[in-house]
Amino acid sequence: MQNRIRNITEEFRRGTFTQRCSQLSFGILCLFLLECSITGGGRYWEAGPVSIRILLGGLAAVLALPELFRHLGAYLKKPAVWLTLAFVAWLAFCAWRGVRAENRMDVLLTDIKGFMWLFLVPVLVATVRSRQRLRVLLSWVLAGAVIQAALILAVNAAVVLMDDPAPLCRWLNERTVGIVDVVSARLVRVFFKSSPYMIVGCVVALFRQARAPKLRWRYVLAVALLFNALLLSYTRSLYGALGLTALVSIIAVLVLCPEGRKRTLAFLLAAVVCFGVLVTVQEFALEGSYLSFAVSRTIGREVPTSWASQLRSQLRGEDPGDSPDDGEMDSQRSYIEVTEKSDQLRQETKDSLNVYIQRSPIIGCGLGASAANRDKGVDEYFYLDMLARTGVVGLLLYMLPFGYVVVWCLRRRELLRECPEGAAVVCGLCTFWIVTWFNPWMNAVLGIAWYAVTLSVPTALEEHSI
Repeated sequence: MQNRIRNITEEFRRGTFTQRCSQLSFGILCLFLLECSITGGGRYWEAGPVSIRILLGGLAAVLALPELFRHLGAYLKKPAVWLTLAFVAWLAFCAWRGVRAENRMDVLLTDIKGFMWLFLVPVLVATVRSRQRLRVLLSWVLAGAVIQAALILAVNAAVVLMDDPAPLCRWLNERTVGIVDVVSARLVRVFFKSSPYMIVGCVVALFRQARAPKLRWRYVLAVALLFNALLLSYTRSLYGALGLTALVSIIAVLVLCPEGRKRTLAFLLAAVVCFGVLVTVQEFALEGSYLSFAVSRTIGREVPTSWASQLRSQLRGEDPGDSPDDGEMDSQRSYIEVTEKSDQLRQETKDSLNVYIQRSPIIGCGLGASAANRDKGVDEYFYLDMLARTGVVGLLLYMLPFGYVVVWCLRRRELLRECPEGAAVVCGLCTFWIVTWFNPWMNAVLGIAWYAVTLSVPTALEEHSI
């Protein structure tokens, strides 16, 4: 560690002004992504309209300007950059259409604020220009994901054990860190808005384990902790994203790192076992049936208590046939009913957005078009939302840079074998494409930030001088 710090210091001292600015920009981007992977909406500290996240992102962009302007022509020729600029141009056209159509101005401004984070694309492409920097960036994201998971487990235990958890829940909700819902006296739903980064953390750990010469227990324990925190979210979209991303990532690992197949399978088995042990210990200590409630909320109907809860009852000498505490089960059933009502609201939202889509499917109805049943204009369904506001053209333009990176990865597999972290980034973005069906991540900072990291992969792996 000391040698690494000494090397970085020496490199900074010998570098030109542009190189020094690039180094500082990269360091701030590491802090920016660490913050994104922990704190959800990032509103825990604000000075007027400025938050820590806005400050870090803006400072990183300013420090990247010397590098961008020095080789502006070269960067504009990069597909990731000019395809993004094409989407921005279309977005401006859709904003004009929204103003002319007299769509909701508050929603239109929110749309613009969300997509303004696309400035991160050229910043990251210009800054993350080596494999080493990409690896360092992923280390910060993995650390942030693990910290987030530890915080979620701590919040879960604190709310269950505290006499009055309302102030803690209110603070987390008001600062848009996440949602903390007290389901019952023994169950708490802890959903941080940065939760997709925990799945990204699992993917990074998987790819790093695949290249390791032996089983790395720090990665095993990290993934078990991340699984546990994801379980406590009781969020169906996250469960689905975890499953599909795991499938894509495992296939990619087996193809790119065939020599590490046995270690990869051993790693996955060890992580699942450690996850089971961790959940069992929690169920014993906090008397909550986490697994069974997760299944109940996912499928929409009550299921028997998990084996850990049944074992706890047997060890305490309770009759396994006794029914659980009526008040506890009533609270859980009520929460499942709330989920069903939420599904009804989602269906109304889809129907309302489909009206806009049918009206102008190709070019959309302009920014600011929103479902009538959503007072705040937050429609949740990203793809339907994009089709309603920017049309098929807008959605395709937004996804084209990702398509370019996927094609590049398929053509340059030899580079991915040398640096599998590049594939980890792309697989991680699949998480956001999946969960954003139900929640608006890809038109906000958390999703766009990882999109920008993904678009920097070709430049980082090629390591060409501009």
